[in-house]
Amino acid sequence: MLKIGDLLEGKYKIIRLLGRGAWGSVYLAEHLKLGNHWAVKEIDLRKDTRVNLLAEPEILKKLNHRSLPRIIDIISFDNCIYIIEDYFEGTSLKELIGDRKFCTEENVIAWAKQLCEILIYLHGFNPPIIYRDMKPGNIIIDSEGNARLIDFGIAREYKQGQASDSTFIGTRGYAAPEQFSLGCQSDERTDIYGLGATLYHVLTGSSPNEPPYEMVPVRRLNRLLSKDIERIIQKCVQNDPAMRYQSAVELLEDLNKISSRQSNPLNSLFRGFAGQFNARARREIIVEKPFGTVVIAVGGTNRGVGCTHTAISISAFLAQMKYTVAAVELNDNPVFFTLQEKDTEGGLLPGAFRIAGVDFYKRNTDLIEVLRAGYNYVVLDLGQLIRYDKQGVMVKHSRYDEVDRADLAVLVAGSAIWQLKDLAPYLKDCSLVTWRLLFKLPDDMLFEELKKELPCKIYANPCAPDPFNFCEQRRELLSNMLSEVLPKEKRKNPLVFWR
Repeated sequence: MLKIGDLLEGKYKIIRLLGRGAWGSVYLAEHLKLGNHWAVKEIDLRKDTRVNLLAEPEILKKLNHRSLPRIIDIISFDNCIYIIEDYFEGTSLKELIGDRKFCTEENVIAWAKQLCEILIYLHGFNPPIIYRDMKPGNIIIDSEGNARLIDFGIAREYKQGQASDSTFIGTRGYAAPEQFSLGCQSDERTDIYGLGATLYHVLTGSSPNEPPYEMVPVRRLNRLLSKDIERIIQKCVQNDPAMRYQSAVELLEDLNKISSRQSNPLNSLFRGFAGQFNARARREIIVEKPFGTVVIAVGGTNRGVGCTHTAISISAFLAQMKYTVAAVELNDNPVFFTLQEKDTEGGLLPGAFRIAGVDFYKRNTDLIEVLRAGYNYVVLDLGQLIRYDKQGVMVKHSRYDEVDRADLAVLVAGSAIWQLKDLAPYLKDCSLVTWRLLFKLPDDMLFEELKKELPCKIYANPCAPDPFNFCEQRRELLSNMLSEVLPKEKRKNPLVFWR
C-alpha cells in the first residue's frame, strides 16, 4: 500500500489520498521532473474479486477524449499494478448536490448533455464500451463547469451474442436492473439508466441508493422543475430497457429540445418563484404611510446597473419639490466624493455637502445621526446587495437589513439577457412584493413579459446621463414610483412631516 510521501518508480511523489473503493485506492501524485499532477490508481492483484482488474487499463489505452482520463503509464510492483492517468481538478458532483445554487435545472441539463456526448463516444467503439458505473461520485465538475467522467473500474466491452454479464456488479440505486439479472447483458441502455438515476439525485437531492430505494416523478419532490426534465428522467429509468431511450444520441436530442425552449432566460428565472405570490393581488399592496422622516433604500442587483445614479436622481427630484433631503452613501464603491468641489456648500451636519438642495453624506457617516437630523427624506445608496463568495456561496450584505427597515425599497436591475439571472436570489424574498423594481433601458417586449411575471411594481428606466436634470418622461417615472411616499392633499391619511 502506498503512503503519503512515497516515491513511485523514482518519479511520482504521492501527495494525498483522493479516494478508496472496492477495487483499489486513488492517489494524487506529482511528477518530480515535470512538476505536474497525475492520478495514481493502485490495484491489489491479490484481492479475490469478481472483476477482471486488468480490464480497466486495457480500456483506458483506447480512449482519447478531453473529458475522459488518458492512461500515461502502468507500473507493476509487489503484487500491485499502478495506473498513472490524467488528474481532473474540480469537485465531484456528489459534493455539489447539497448546493442548490450549482444544481439548477439549467446547469444539470448542460452537464447531462456533456455526459451524453461522452457516452456517444464510448458506445461508438466496436465493440461498444459500456461504462456501467454512472453516479455523482464518478463525475467531476471543473472550474469552467465542464463534466468529466472518471473510474472505469467496472467498465466492459459489449460482447455480441452473450446472454448475460459474466459478473453481476454495480452501485445500488444507480445500476440498471439488468446488471443484476440472468439472461440480460448490459448495453448502451444500461448507461442511460445510470445517467437518469444520476440526474434524479442531483435535481431532487434524494439518493436512489438510500431508503426508500425508489425514484418517483421528480416534480413531486421539487415543483420548480420542468415537466420536460421529469419526462426525460422517467424514460431513462424504466426497468425494461426497451422502454428507455435506445441510445445516448436519442437522449441528447431531447435534452437539446429543452435547452431551446429554455433559451429565454425568463422561463428558468421565474419558474416557481412567481407562483409563490398572487401577483395581481400583491401589486395592489400599498406601502404603509410613514410619518416623520421617510427612508428610501436603493439597491442594485449588480455593479454598474445604475444604483448610485438612481439614488442621486431620486434625491434631486425630491429636493426640487422643496423637501429637505439627505443622500447617504452605504455603497462599497463610493463615488459621492467625485461630486464635491472646493466651493460646494456645506450640509446640515458636519461632513455633508449640498448640491441642488440635496445634502450628500459620504461613506462612514453615522446613519443614526442623519435620521435624527429631521430631514423629510433620507435616500440610502446601498449598492449591490447580494453577491457570491469564492466558493460560490450566496452572501447577503449586512446592509440588506436597511431594505427591510426602509419605508420604500427600490431595486435597480440590468435588462440585458445575461443580467436577468442576477434577479434570481431576490425572487426568493417574499418582501419583494412591496419593492419597486427599476429596469435599465429594457426592450419593450421583454418589459411586458417582466410585468406579467414579477410580483412587484416594475418600471422602465429611461436614459438620463445627468441625474440632476429631468425630462418629462423621467419626472413622470419618479412621480409614479415614489407615489406611495409622497404627500397628497386629497389623501384620507396624508403624510405628516415632523420637524
